[in-house]
Amino acid sequence: MNMRSMLVLGGACALAGCSSPEDEAVTPAPEPVLTGNPVTTEASDGSAMTAGEWVIGEDANGAHARFGPTNSEPLLALECDSASQVLTLTRASDAISEQAYVLEAGGMKASVDMEPAGGDLAMQTAEINRAMPIFRAFAQPGAVITMSGPDGARLLVPGAPGIARVLEACSRA
Repeated sequence: MNMRSMLVLGGACALAGCSSPEDEAVTPAPEPVLTGNPVTTEASDGSAMTAGEWVIGEDANGAHARFGPTNSEPLLALECDSASQVLTLTRASDAISEQAYVLEAGGMKASVDMEPAGGDLAMQTAEINRAMPIFRAFAQPGAVITMSGPDGARLLVPGAPGIARVLEACSRA
C-alpha cells in the first residue's frame, strides 16, 4: 500500500472514530406547554369569584362572551350584533322592572340601567356604549369585574382577553 492510500485510509478511520452511533443520539426537544392567563380566584377584598367560565365565540350574527357554569345558561353576557353594531350586556335576574346596576372593573365604575329581556329566561339586558372604557377593562387578564344589583347581590367574574373580540366586532365599519 502506498503512502497516499495509507493517509486517506487513516484519515477515514479517524473521522469514523469521531462519530460513533452513541454520539449521534439526539436528545429530543421538550414538548411545548401551552399556558393560559392566570384566572383570578378572588377579589382584592377576599370575596370569592362567581363560579363559571367565559365562553367566547363568533358566528355570522356577531360575537359573544358569556360567563356562567359549564353547560348552563349564562349569568352574564356581552354580545355584539354585527348587522346593527349594537352591543348588549345581559345578566341573569328575575327582576320584572327596570333596574340600575353598578359595574366596576379596572379601577372604573359605571352605572347601567337594565330592563327585563323578555323570553323564557329571567334576564335583564341593556344596550351599552361600546366606547365606555370600563368595557375594555373587562378584557384585561387578572381583572375582577363586579356587577352589583339594587338588592346588593353581586356577580364577581374574572376579566378575559377574548372579550376584546366582542368589542372589536362592534367596532368594524
